Amino acid sequence: MRITSKGQITIPKYFRQKMGFTPGVEVEFYAEGNALKIIKKGLSVTQGRNFVEQIKGKATRKITTEQIMEFTRGK
Repeated sequence: MRITSKGQITIPKYFRQKMGFTPGVEVEFYAEGNALKIIKKGLSVTQGRNFVEQIKGKATRKITTEQIMEFTRGK
């Protein structure tokens, strides 16, 4: 793997999927000895609210909260 002239690298698909590095996810870098660590930042309250606003009203089925709980927990 090589670093581009702009300092960019490609994270292999396996690692992106395993770590949940999806487009738009913010990451932080930490140096530890001669290693570089990449850590996914947690969602801030504002980011969480923005996400909820984006998906609000997108469901394709109308079900009750009780039905959702039954589905996720089992009977």
